[in-house]
Amino acid sequence: MRIAGLLTAVLALGAQDKVELRSRFKKGEKVSPKLEQKIVLSLEQIPDQFKEMFGNKPLDLKVWGTLDLEVKDVAADGTAKLEGRFKTLQGKGNFLQNEVDYTYDSSKPPPDRKDEEEDDESQGPAGMDPVVLLKRLSTQVITLKISELGKVELEGDFGRGGAIAGQLFQLNGLVGVLPKEKVGAGEKWTSADTLSIPGAPFKIALKSENVVEKILAEKSGEVAVIRTKTSVATSESDSSDDENNMFNIKATMTGGGEGTTHFSVSSGRPTKAQSDLKIKIKATLDDPQGGDPLEFKATLERTQKIEME
Repeated sequence: MRIAGLLTAVLALGAQDKVELRSRFKKGEKVSPKLEQKIVLSLEQIPDQFKEMFGNKPLDLKVWGTLDLEVKDVAADGTAKLEGRFKTLQGKGNFLQNEVDYTYDSSKPPPDRKDEEEDDESQGPAGMDPVVLLKRLSTQVITLKISELGKVELEGDFGRGGAIAGQLFQLNGLVGVLPKEKVGAGEKWTSADTLSIPGAPFKIALKSENVVEKILAEKSGEVAVIRTKTSVATSESDSSDDENNMFNIKATMTGGGEGTTHFSVSSGRPTKAQSDLKIKIKATLDDPQGGDPLEFKATLERTQKIEME
């Protein structure tokens, strides 16, 4: 009897140690996420005819800012609709050897607007202009839909940079969707996502393994510390049907990264997240002159930090 009673107590204790990770918001609630992301694409091998256009580092861009959001609605299934604007937004670096230096501060008067045609991102290199994307992000209303399992969707038209913009709002870091069942320390679940590269006609499929490293008891309540290991899910790109893939670019990818997310169980949202990705890319494209396929070798690195107030 004593053994059975002890076993029951242990099982009950284990059940109490499990927590339910759910995104929860209340209508009228206000949140101010701080977002930071840096993407660097370095070329180790490049055909001579592209060296002048691309250089050795065609992409080296850091974007950071603070959002002011308000919960406008919460659906019956728990999906919350948040709307707001960037309070501040900055972008610095370069894209295809074109300097990017953009600063927006809602407390200051906007700069004189240039001609409308200069806001056409298709005029930028590779059919995308990061400055135009940053301008759209800072001048348009940002609408996010966050499901109960933490899936974040950015609504609105942000042009060809829409997929890139959406990556900036990955509030859970590399975690992706939250587990359906309660989890305790040491328990795992998997998730999947995609990574876009500015100017590239393909996406990188990623798979992640998440594990609850520990559950902290803080003044504000329980906080789950989640460690994530991410790797490339599909080694080869599939962009043959992409209308923007005019040069029939084919790529193979390897690599991955790690991240840590602190998720507040009581408030129902991440308080902070940090992640690093490093992906090796080998790509070939058709020679416009009709010769042998041209070969590229590159390394893509992305660091991301998020804090939620």
